[in-house]
Amino acid sequence: MSFKKSLTSVEPGSREATAYHEAGHAFVSIELNCTFDFVTIVPDKETLGRVEGGQLDVRKGYVNLNEVLMRLAGARAEEIACGELDHGGAQSDYFDAARYVANIEDIAEFANFTPFESGILEACSDEAERILLYSWPCVVGIVEQLLVKETLTDDEVREICESVEMSEAMDKHRELYWKHVDESGRLTET
Repeated sequence: MSFKKSLTSVEPGSREATAYHEAGHAFVSIELNCTFDFVTIVPDKETLGRVEGGQLDVRKGYVNLNEVLMRLAGARAEEIACGELDHGGAQSDYFDAARYVANIEDIAEFANFTPFESGILEACSDEAERILLYSWPCVVGIVEQLLVKETLTDDEVREICESVEMSEAMDKHRELYWKHVDESGRLTET
């Protein structure tokens, strides 16, 4: 079994899948030193959950890779947890990330993506996955609390991550993680 497949198995489209998605956004935001107001799995008219506040400034003609990483992290966390993506939130996140990379305003403009722009999206998606996998127990800790409280503040998420970082579970996870990383720093599937 691959390292990623050994982490968890969550039903796609479930409330728990939404929690992983939103926890991915929140965790990578913290890892990139961005603050936010709250993360929630309480649905509204447009989303199944969201991270509110903390958006980085993006200027026309300037690609903020941290913003792209944060946008892609939710889908990557959901994909790690479920093995696939099931809801439109991931599509919306990919569109938002693409908008930051290429300054596009319409989904139809995806067809005009250059190989360079596609490469940026792919590299950011891979980096978001690496960040998530390296500290997956933190993501799981956030998910566990989201499923109980439904909404967490930035400070609460940071406290969860700090407590998990010091745990024996994190030590064991990182030991296993490094057994699956090749000399170039890429995660192997075996």
